[in-house]
Amino acid sequence: MADISAFCYLDFEAFDEKAAKKHLRLAAREPLEKIREALEGLQDWTPEALHEQVQQVSETLEVKMGKVAQPLRVAVVGRAASPGIDVTLYLAGKAATLRRIDMALEYIRRREAQT
Repeated sequence: MADISAFCYLDFEAFDEKAAKKHLRLAAREPLEKIREALEGLQDWTPEALHEQVQQVSETLEVKMGKVAQPLRVAVVGRAASPGIDVTLYLAGKAATLRRIDMALEYIRRREAQT
């Protein structure tokens, strides 16, 4: 239980390799950049407002919500499993969420440079 909830109060050093390989790909860069931008300006850090932002970004990009939420989940938690994305973001907090999205975007950039 402690390991599963560690994302709420601790940053992680590395992404789960399997989850990162699957979800932190070049195709995830734009959704992560857009959701980061939306979350950075969000004043009402509630699960409802967070869910709405994820939904709006997916609608704007014309992709299913999972194409935004799953890379975001891996970015924020470090692995592919967590509570609902709105609750996950709420529990992680705004500063940690933005910091971890930046880490994921850097991971994608490095991965892209290697190809």
